[in-house]
Amino acid sequence: MERAERDGAVKLVKIDTEGAEVDILEGVAADILAKGDQFVLEYHNALLSEAHARCEAALVRAGFRCAARKLADLTGLGLLYATRPS
Repeated sequence: MERAERDGAVKLVKIDTEGAEVDILEGVAADILAKGDQFVLEYHNALLSEAHARCEAALVRAGFRCAARKLADLTGLGLLYATRPS
């Protein structure tokens, strides 16, 4: 994100990493995450317990408002949308 920001604002960050989304979001400082305007990510609770909650917590710490949509109850798969409050 730091490199992309040099070319202008980072409007949308899409994360679809088949279970690594928690490591990515928890491994990046909140001030770096805050450089994005919006995030859309696929979470995998079946691969990592509490993936949805942990991803959302990382984004909320960076100042985002989140909403989730379950894609499949049995597999723990869903989408998390994060936007900067107006």
